[in-house]
Amino acid sequence: MTTVREAAWIKDARTVRLLSWFSLAWMVLEGALGLLAGGTAGSVSLIGWALSSAVEGLASIIVIWRFTGSRTLSESAEERAQKAVAISFWLLAPYIGIQSIIDLATGHRPRTASWASCSRRRAWSSCLSSASPSSASVPG
Repeated sequence: MTTVREAAWIKDARTVRLLSWFSLAWMVLEGALGLLAGGTAGSVSLIGWALSSAVEGLASIIVIWRFTGSRTLSESAEERAQKAVAISFWLLAPYIGIQSIIDLATGHRPRTASWASCSRRRAWSSCLSSASPSSASVPG
């Protein structure tokens, strides 16, 4: 009975690894877009969202590590993976907290011509020109 259970576990671990690789690829794309949009707009919220993608990507890497090789059936690897994922999700909090306090203290406001808002309103090509400093005064 144990070998049937282990075989099912190994099959499920393969599926988990595949889903984690897919998730990791998605997080890389999401994070890159978020950093680009956040940097363009000067938005802590968008940058924080992008960095949360990095944290989620790190969690995917930990899951891949957990279900690879001899760790697939290891209880101690499970405990280490759970602790590592928990710690990884706390990595983002200091940046968001500190940057938010700085932005509140200095009265910082994000620029209005962000790529994220452009994607909801019009074509990307027109947003690229309206997001550049030289054309910021030109209405879109």
